Amino acid sequence: MASEPEFKPEPQGAIDAKFASENNIMPSPNFYTYAHNLKLRKLAVSVIAKHWKTDIDAFVPYLAMNYFDRFVSKSESQYSAVDKVPLVAITCLTIAASMRGIFVDTLLKDMFVDFNREAIEEMKLPIHTKLDNITQPLTPFCFLNHYYPKFKIITGSGFRRRFINDIIVQSQGEDKFVGYKPSEIAFSSFLTAIHKAHPRISVRGIPVPEGMRSCDKELFHLCEKKGIEIERTGMETTSSSSATAAVRQGQSGELAEETESERLRREKGKAPAMPESISEEEAPKRLMNFNLLWPTDDPFSERKLRAVPPETGQPASELQPCPCKCSIF
Repeated sequence: MASEPEFKPEPQGAIDAKFASENNIMPSPNFYTYAHNLKLRKLAVSVIAKHWKTDIDAFVPYLAMNYFDRFVSKSESQYSAVDKVPLVAITCLTIAASMRGIFVDTLLKDMFVDFNREAIEEMKLPIHTKLDNITQPLTPFCFLNHYYPKFKIITGSGFRRRFINDIIVQSQGEDKFVGYKPSEIAFSSFLTAIHKAHPRISVRGIPVPEGMRSCDKELFHLCEKKGIEIERTGMETTSSSSATAAVRQGQSGELAEETESERLRREKGKAPAMPESISEEEAPKRLMNFNLLWPTDDPFSERKLRAVPPETGQPASELQPCPCKCSIF
């Protein structure tokens, strides 16, 4: 029996509706033009990266940052305070996990030391109230089926969807891509894949809107920095994030391509199967089984407790722990 295609034909009416909805799901336009707000985003990225688990597919943290960007940029300043960001970020992670059918207790059992469960449950309400389309988010993955045929004709061979997904997920951890629309990230990811896998193919004939011309270049640099290699159909190439990720089994019983070391790890212990509840059509779990390569540095590390001055014997300043009882500071 022929395997199910990774890129399926997209009905024109469906893709038109997605393009028409893009502006409505973007973060507020001016929010991330301020350096302080970008530092808040870096903090959220680090919180999510530290608490992400390798037995949860990489779409979950991607979706969590999608929620965070939209919520914080469109909310009152009370939710964008430094001491609130860890709570908001981890709540977005639990919401994203639940959308994938992952039980909150399963996700939070290792977080109780860092976060107060009641505070997380309370934080869910304003996030759900503020955001539309939580259960049907519009992401770059929604546009891959639309763009793939064009790029397959150009390359003659096409790409493995898992590696395109890898580029998109890793870009979510970087500030420089936050202003691009989902369709622009999807389009630029294919351009980047051509540069990586087909360096001799010219893409000058592909019309690229003025505002997107630096996007694929930045994505290419991201791939170089993170060690992401692109697999063409018929190739056996792995990326640094994909080579060490646990491979999970899809409902069809077919496995995504895996290395021998991946197979051995999979045989030692499989994560329990979870019910599908969101975006399995556009972001299948079996094609999201790679590691998260987001930065985990604390951008507000200078706010740590200062050393005790020897002449006074007292701390020069003290940072109070935040109400959510997180351990970020």
